[in-house]
Amino acid sequence: MPLPSDTREFISRWRKKRDGYDMEKLEDYFDRFFTSYVLYNFLYELVTVQEGYKFDGDQEAAVKAVRKFLGARTLFNDEVLHRESMQLVDLIGKRTFYVRDSVWDEKRVAKLKTQDAEQWSKGLLEVVYKIRCNTFHGQKRFEEGQRQILNPCIGALERLNDRLIEKLDA
Repeated sequence: MPLPSDTREFISRWRKKRDGYDMEKLEDYFDRFFTSYVLYNFLYELVTVQEGYKFDGDQEAAVKAVRKFLGARTLFNDEVLHRESMQLVDLIGKRTFYVRDSVWDEKRVAKLKTQDAEQWSKGLLEVVYKIRCNTFHGQKRFEEGQRQILNPCIGALERLNDRLIEKLDA
């Protein structure tokens, strides 16, 4: 069922806002990440309501709604998501960035290296969500090196948003 016009307009405004960042300055990376996540949040909440999913909190919805709606295999087979996840594996696996702590990070890297679509997609969405938490709640410092970790997250979020919009608007 096609999306209502006001929902399409809302999505269009956030995409336009997202595309307005030229990615030249550090703040563009943070702003594009925030903007992309706001749209992602809107879309997974829309999916949750539309599909009648029940989750225990935002974190669970952010990780489970998309996997359930799009399918873990669809996410796993997506070339863009795979490319972005491999950048995250490299950055987190080599300890260039810590997302949470070494044990949590190692478990997520292992998930992102697996051929199990369920575990892989869960790992990707958990990492993106945790980086969102770090960024929104001020645990991610505003320094040049953050471009490296934000860039693959932006790519993943934008691809997830596109896939969600495509299916929601079908």
